Amino acid sequence: RKVVQVGARAVLWSRTALRVMELLERREGVHTQASLYDFARAVRWSEVVASEQQTLSVGAVLSLDRARASGKMRAGDWVCRSCNALVFASKDECYQCGEPRDADT
Repeated sequence: RKVVQVGARAVLWSRTALRVMELLERREGVHTQASLYDFARAVRWSEVVASEQQTLSVGAVLSLDRARASGKMRAGDWVCRSCNALVFASKDECYQCGEPRDADT
């Protein structure tokens, strides 16, 4: 089970990273490694992260509307409040982090 979880996280991260890079390319003109570093250096990180102990995470679902429109989200599917993973309707807990399903989802 642990190997499957690690594999699922790796696949999810790579898909999410690709989506983020597509957005950066389209919206910010980031096309190369150098332009990515320039973009990251220009961010005012102190305004994004409250303290040195806090970290950032990129949600796997960038937009619920986008997930619905693409046909990837079906009736009853839900988004984990903890890690933003898109979870099948048949599941009572998140496959990625184990967070139980909200009563209102």
